[in-house]
Amino acid sequence: MVYVVRFSGVPELTDDRLVFASPITPTIVLTSAQTNFALPSVTLAAQVFPHSRGIRRIYAVVSWRKQGNSGGAANAVNTTTMKVQVDKTGDATWVNAINIPDNSLETATTSDEGGPVITGDIDIQAEVDADDQVYDFRFLDAQMDLNNLTLYDVQVHIVVEVF
Repeated sequence: MVYVVRFSGVPELTDDRLVFASPITPTIVLTSAQTNFALPSVTLAAQVFPHSRGIRRIYAVVSWRKQGNSGGAANAVNTTTMKVQVDKTGDATWVNAINIPDNSLETATTSDEGGPVITGDIDIQAEVDADDQVYDFRFLDAQMDLNNLTLYDVQVHIVVEVF
């Protein structure tokens, strides 16, 4: 059994995953300066974890509708340390959720392209360990080859696999 929680907060029965979505952030602009960028937070309502079932793993997903490159040449990630991280609001223990490799997100010269859905393969149960919490996300060490890669309609998800 899986409950997919939509913006309305109404659970929907599906397979064996609970998916919690953040609100959409209209734009995030990544530049050639290595910086941390806040991503939208995900709220887990009270009593949404399936306490009668076990949790296999918890992972993050980040997506955006499109990405636009205004850098004047092809643009891509320019660091080996870019990550998506998660933090339970207030505890300041950021945990890696998704590794984003160097030269990924490549975008052609002055173009708009469809945005990806990036699914993390890191189990984040140690940080995402309770419902009735807000979980903050960020890009750590985000850096592009050139200014600016704009991400449109950015959304983050927490996926809880149960058994």
